[in-house]
Amino acid sequence: MPGTGNHTTIIADLDGTLYRQFPVRVAMMAEMLLHFWRFRDFLIVRKYRKLYEAGIEEEQRYASLPASAREVIREWMIDRPLKYLKRFRNDGLCEQLNAAMDSGITVVVYSDYPVKEKLEALDFHPSYAFSAEDAGCLKPDASGIIRLLQGINVKAEECLVIGDREDKDGALAAAMGCDCVIVGGEDSLTSQFLRYCVAGGTAFVVDFGSLWLMTEVCGLYYILSAALAFILGLTCNYLLCVHWVFRGRRLGNAWAEFAAVAIIAVVGLGLNELIIWAFAEVIHTHYLIGKIVSTAIVFFWNFFARRYLVFRKSA
Repeated sequence: MPGTGNHTTIIADLDGTLYRQFPVRVAMMAEMLLHFWRFRDFLIVRKYRKLYEAGIEEEQRYASLPASAREVIREWMIDRPLKYLKRFRNDGLCEQLNAAMDSGITVVVYSDYPVKEKLEALDFHPSYAFSAEDAGCLKPDASGIIRLLQGINVKAEECLVIGDREDKDGALAAAMGCDCVIVGGEDSLTSQFLRYCVAGGTAFVVDFGSLWLMTEVCGLYYILSAALAFILGLTCNYLLCVHWVFRGRRLGNAWAEFAAVAIIAVVGLGLNELIIWAFAEVIHTHYLIGKIVSTAIVFFWNFFARRYLVFRKSA
């Protein structure tokens, strides 16, 4: 537990702080894949998240979504994830926060999303719990939480913010004029790499399956089908990278970002084709063996090139 010093109150983030968000997201992705026929539901969830994080009012959010949206959001964003939270709870931090409360320190859980049911699932009971709906704004806007703290006679400058995101929790603390500790950050190399492995595995299934289907079933020349399959896998991988794997953006212009990703992809495609050709025509082994080798090499090329050239936050 980070030292509380002279702090009278700890403001703890929930998602990614009180529980490990990465394995929960992996579990939810697995559930989504097992319910692939409900793809429309996933599009609803994605659009809802964007509207929510844009600060759109609740009634306006649902007005722009299908009539079934309330049930879909309830199922996929609240009910289904709850069963995983206790399993991946950050026990060490929760125990230390409980010890802090026993010593007289006020612990406030503050999240952009509803907190009540998640805290019950985690079996964690802070002094106070607030969400963005209570505050009337999203992180890192500090006006809402400062008002809520005033209501419980807590001064913002006496707080210590604990969270997992510098761009949200760190910025919130800066706006409040108090200290902050970032724990279990999901933007670390290890966390990004693990998420990229999941994204890469999903893209590989799309790529490899498409290659086999177009070559063996449709009768396309393997070099052509390899290029088409690569593009399909790349599209799947890129969408997951943008919406899940990476948070930072080095390039502010979407077209410039797309161009950078395209250049990286072209290099990867060249490596992919060269390796498959070498295995089939030079080493005289099956082209799918070459595909497995090229997948590993291109995987690392894509990850590090994207992380450091495209999706890294500007200094």
